Amino acid sequence: MKSILYLYNKSPYTWKGFETVLKMLKSHVNRGVKTGLVLLQDAVIGVTGVIGERLSEVSDSVKIYVLLEDIKARGLAELTKMTSFNYITYQQLVNIIVNEYEHIVNCL
Repeated sequence: MKSILYLYNKSPYTWKGFETVLKMLKSHVNRGVKTGLVLLQDAVIGVTGVIGERLSEVSDSVKIYVLLEDIKARGLAELTKMTSFNYITYQQLVNIIVNEYEHIVNCL
């Protein structure tokens, strides 16, 4: 496996499965796999607080994408100034899924 992209849509503050996702991301990185994480729907609030800090810590080795439309819909547009994350549109997400990663894991 050369690359894997995780799609995550639940608020990391209310769903305990986020810890498992973080462990999987780190495991892939440790094995030299190109790894990405897409935060969409309620998961976009993960760019805030303690979870945002934890994501920033892994953003050097895991490419973290945040859906612009979803972050704006939740009134968090000012957070797009945080440079640890890659803010993308749905159109860009489709391009990333099709062209950049071999395997997609849905954590939806």
